[in-house]
Amino acid sequence: MTRKIDELGRLVIPKEIREQLEIDKNTILKIELEDNRIVISKDESEYSKMLYANEELAKKVMYYEKLLEENNISYLK
Repeated sequence: MTRKIDELGRLVIPKEIREQLEIDKNTILKIELEDNRIVISKDESEYSKMLYANEELAKKVMYYEKLLEENNISYLK
């Protein structure tokens, strides 16, 4: 199965796969790079559950994570 990335860099996960893995609009996904492959999996960690339970907190944390990433600053979650 193949999909095209749109002009904004988005990729649609096919409905059949979303249904099989029980992925809906509120599912938290983890995206990682492993051996030149993009690996997408459900993130069911307590950190993610707590973070995304509060949308405003999630926005702030994502902003600071992006700053850390852009400045090559490593940190522990």
